[in-house]
Amino acid sequence: MKNGSVKLTPQQWVHISVCLLVVASFILLFGFYEPLVSPAALHIIQILAFIYFFVSHAAGFIRAKNKLAYARRNWFQIPLLLALVLFFILASQRFFSDHPVEGILLVLNIYLIVQVVDSVCRFIVKVAATGRNPMRTFVLSFIAFIIIGAIFLKLPTFHKCEQFSFVDACFTTTSAVCVTGLIVKDTGSDFTILGQFVILTLMQLGGLGIIIFGAIFALLFGKAFSVQESVALQDLLSTETVGRIKRMIGFIFAFTIIAEALGAAGLWGMWELESARFEAGRRLFCSIFHSVSAFCNAGFSLFTDSFTSFKASPQIYAVVCPLIILGGLGFTVLYNISEMTACKIRNLFRSLFIPPTVFNKLPSGYTSLQTKIAVWATLALLAAGTAGYITFGYIFETCEISSLKDAFFMSVTTRTAGFNTIEVAQMSEAGKLFSIILMLIGGSPGSAAGGMKTVTLVVIILAVLAAVTKKKEVEAFRRSVRTAIIGRAITVAFFYITAYIIVVFGLMITERSNSFEAIDLMFEGASALATVGLSSGITSELSVSGKVLLIFTMLLGRLGPLTILSSLLLRFKTAKYNYPEEPLIIG
Repeated sequence: MKNGSVKLTPQQWVHISVCLLVVASFILLFGFYEPLVSPAALHIIQILAFIYFFVSHAAGFIRAKNKLAYARRNWFQIPLLLALVLFFILASQRFFSDHPVEGILLVLNIYLIVQVVDSVCRFIVKVAATGRNPMRTFVLSFIAFIIIGAIFLKLPTFHKCEQFSFVDACFTTTSAVCVTGLIVKDTGSDFTILGQFVILTLMQLGGLGIIIFGAIFALLFGKAFSVQESVALQDLLSTETVGRIKRMIGFIFAFTIIAEALGAAGLWGMWELESARFEAGRRLFCSIFHSVSAFCNAGFSLFTDSFTSFKASPQIYAVVCPLIILGGLGFTVLYNISEMTACKIRNLFRSLFIPPTVFNKLPSGYTSLQTKIAVWATLALLAAGTAGYITFGYIFETCEISSLKDAFFMSVTTRTAGFNTIEVAQMSEAGKLFSIILMLIGGSPGSAAGGMKTVTLVVIILAVLAAVTKKKEVEAFRRSVRTAIIGRAITVAFFYITAYIIVVFGLMITERSNSFEAIDLMFEGASALATVGLSSGITSELSVSGKVLLIFTMLLGRLGPLTILSSLLLRFKTAKYNYPEEPLIIG
């Protein structure tokens, strides 16, 4: 395999073609109110695809020299078939007694979906491992899913809009994949349940990272990573050793499932006010949708006014806020905290039975500098944001932020998520400017949150303090920060601020025919670049050029300026010489 290319065998080309046929059959069956092709013909294609997958796995098992290893790599195939057969037997008596064919087709569709997902996940990881730059694949994967998602949303059964341009579809999918939350069409009323499910899927993909999402399911489906694939994932996960990749991916999967499941369970009771028009199925979907949206810091809501109608519900502050904060910390920090917690619990139980002595000391956990800075910066920004919103709420009567709860929620959501419990358009200019600052700071590195990141800001502040106090090294929590990291922080901040200025000027040019206030354009630009999703109410009124500009802005904000630059394969040789130093006058 050459660097930068994926060499496919004829069998793999056949496999890809079958997967594409399966996807096309689903689109033709469920994407149109009146089928463009005979459903019987499409069902025949699906049956043939089922036979292909079944025979392919059976032949692979027969040809395998190490049948046990093959069975481990494809452990789910036999349990999947047995589970689907058992499901059909049990469900057919209750739901499909009069129409058994529908039950068979449902089981068939589930099987085909699993096979396609398995193939896609394995292919994503394989492509990420090709070449020397996995970041390029990372960028291209986002662009690919934006376009694919837009094609799905354009299908008649996925939306309810009379006019729904491809630009609007791309804007919606970009906002979902980049976990932004800016919308040009109302998520709850302008999309069908199928369209909302596409948005939900894209949020989850974008929140975890498409390649990481693929790696999670590739592992679940029994794939063993090669050394090249492990190195590619190591770059994306920022792990220190290749050996920790499986453990890290397993943690990401487990923590995400647990957090979002607990969040959905906690939100179930919040829809009781809407029980008159919410049946159990819709309440369940609302709970899952908003739990995923909160944890992935996406900010999408199925309600036109976001959470304004639910501001009195305790779940807003007891469920949504913790989900947003956890999602904004990043999996590296959460993994370190979980290791620390597990170590303390383990030591507590051990000390009950094996008292520590000089010769038998219990290992203590290690809190990384990354974790300390991320956690303390988050707490400081939450406190500062709450105090700021309370202050502006009392000074300016145009804003509804007068309670501690509203101020705290806005402090949480402004830096990362994009939900709101107040009318953002009614905020004062000072309040909007304060929000812009919080949005540009953002969440922690390695998280679904946007912004220039909390650690970047802290490192720059520490560098300034070190210069003022004339310290030779930048210090934090009795640790020294490497010079290279300081340079990287300054680079990120420089590119980020430069990008923001360019975006704001671009919006002023594209929207010159509209009567938008400058502060509102600044607010929209910051929200898109920081992937927050709060809006001053002008997003849907932007021109086509303005929407396209924000599409690229959201993509830039989600991937980061340095990721975009590294994906361009710019190679600079390291200089093997040093010039003489000469002093400069600064300030």
